[in-house]
Amino acid sequence: MLVTKLVSSLEKPFLDSSLSDYPSLESLSALQHERVHFQVLYTLSEPVSRSVRLRVRCDAPVSVTLRALDSVPVRFPIYPFVQDPQYLRRTPGLYPDCLSPLQYDSTVAALYGQLQSVWVTLDTADLSGSYEISVSFSDNSGAEVSVQKLTLTVVGTALPEPPLFFTEWFHLDCIARWHHTDMFSEQHWVLIEKYLSVAVRNGINTILTPVLTPPLDTEVGWQRPNAQLVDIRLDNGTYTFDFAKLDRWVALCRSLGIRAYEISHLFSQWGAAHAPEIYAIVDGESKRIFGFDTDALNEPAYPNFLSSFLPALTAHLAELGILRNCFFHISDEPNLSCLENYKKAQSLVLPYLEGCPIIDAMSDVELYTSGISRLPVSSTNVIHRFIDAGAAPNLWAYYCCGEHTAVSNRYIAMPSVRTRCISAQLFKYHIQGFLHWGFNFFFNMGSRDLVNPYLDGSGGTWVPAGDAFQVYPSPDGNPLESIRLTIFHDALQDIAAFSLCASIYGHERVVKELEDILGIIRFDICPSSPQVFLKARMRINDLISAGLAAR
Repeated sequence: MLVTKLVSSLEKPFLDSSLSDYPSLESLSALQHERVHFQVLYTLSEPVSRSVRLRVRCDAPVSVTLRALDSVPVRFPIYPFVQDPQYLRRTPGLYPDCLSPLQYDSTVAALYGQLQSVWVTLDTADLSGSYEISVSFSDNSGAEVSVQKLTLTVVGTALPEPPLFFTEWFHLDCIARWHHTDMFSEQHWVLIEKYLSVAVRNGINTILTPVLTPPLDTEVGWQRPNAQLVDIRLDNGTYTFDFAKLDRWVALCRSLGIRAYEISHLFSQWGAAHAPEIYAIVDGESKRIFGFDTDALNEPAYPNFLSSFLPALTAHLAELGILRNCFFHISDEPNLSCLENYKKAQSLVLPYLEGCPIIDAMSDVELYTSGISRLPVSSTNVIHRFIDAGAAPNLWAYYCCGEHTAVSNRYIAMPSVRTRCISAQLFKYHIQGFLHWGFNFFFNMGSRDLVNPYLDGSGGTWVPAGDAFQVYPSPDGNPLESIRLTIFHDALQDIAAFSLCASIYGHERVVKELEDILGIIRFDICPSSPQVFLKARMRINDLISAGLAAR
């Protein structure tokens, strides 16, 4: 016998769990042009296998997308030293994560002893009012064997754009390596567009732009593929620059809706002492002219290069009309031990970047309080030090592998509510932007080798599974979304709704309404109940509806 249940998208159903582990979902609430999700869980109560046909019906013209929630092997779910009771599991095994497309009228296999999920996405478009959503399964004869229903209520106003910058580091070389194509070949550009489209669809509005190959996560002495969007010539000591690839990149990003550009780092990671890997045509031959063996601070060659490169780059960005929408980086994750290096690197580039915002991920608040960093990107596990020091509202936030206890993140072993709750945190503290390092990082530690994301979500047991990538590569080049990516997009939609509500009632009122349900909102306090979080979001939607009716 087939048994089914509709549940929230904030549940993570494991294959060996049971229907009774997850509460039923009876209603959804959304604004116009918001994407909302729910899951159809199904299994067999008898030791047989059975093919059934799945249909979703709605009494309104709503766009419906069906995807199978596939489980993937997780060898390294979390650091063994982490003491945090909210993780779903800590042991290796199969974890739900990858969303694989299904046809609207799909046949799926139900199995005894395995709880499976179909992920249903509804696009609310211009709807307004309440609608019944019906999900049915039928057997081979067409007879219905299960029907589940819920109510979708759409508030009659459009969801605005989230008022913050959001960037996930976009790795061009990982796309080329995984799909076995040459960097910046025509096939590579086609693939880049497919990956970018998925990124933008999921709320990424700021994009890492490798004018030079990003000096990130690369083992000393190793080289990642050349990802320069700027071609360089060096003739008789004079540099000239060709921006054709950069122009194509910007045109593509503009066409897809990218809002801002995150210019790649000008100095090496964790110390700012060295140059990125840079290639140029020298006497008609392509040569590596700078890299990790370059003393970028104490020898004149690299500063001389920057004195030519940065004025030419900023002038070209101004010609493209995007200079005011560009963020620049000096070095990723500087700390107090490399303070003097960072200051010196900053002094080398500031004369050429007047008026341009400079952002870097960091954890030491002294880099801000000393005046060195004016736009810090703080790790979420120490962000309250920056908030207390007055860094907001110019403050950005980020997390990566180190943000594992008490704070939001998107490890596969974390509950989805732990990922989505960052929306309330970013909203309350007026955070200007959010950065994450791994949209599609398919390498292992040091970027020496490719990993298979379908078999290893941890970069070769380097970081907890789910930290390094948010999409799965597919043979046709259209990457598959993880539920972590879609849940973070839901968080962005939450922020947009909170901001719309604040435009009616004020920011403090919205925070109070949220905290009345969620409790105190801090980056180091995360709600554990999906139902409580959804109740808070529904309260905001009700306030918006009431506020619009009162106008």
